[in-house]
Amino acid sequence: MFPCTQCGACCLSVKGVLALEALGWVAEDGSCRQYNRAEKRCRVYRSRPLMCRVDEGRPAMIPADVWQSLNLIACDVLHKSIYGEPREREGVCPHDRKE
Repeated sequence: MFPCTQCGACCLSVKGVLALEALGWVAEDGSCRQYNRAEKRCRVYRSRPLMCRVDEGRPAMIPADVWQSLNLIACDVLHKSIYGEPREREGVCPHDRKE
């Protein structure tokens, strides 16, 4: 299972994600309209698209450990770009978006 720290960096960086743009979910600032910043939660979590489901979205030809490693790298890059600091390795992310 993906070790998500609920930082929201992936939800704040969806500009150019065609499937979300087609749904009208991409805000002008590039964040997902379904992301509740105050609560750091997805408004449609139970029915979110497959692309937002890290574990369930793994292509069958990619081993689970490789898929998780690739997603952790992407998570690290997004977290650093949004918050200016490395991603936490455990617990819930305490950061707010840097301005």
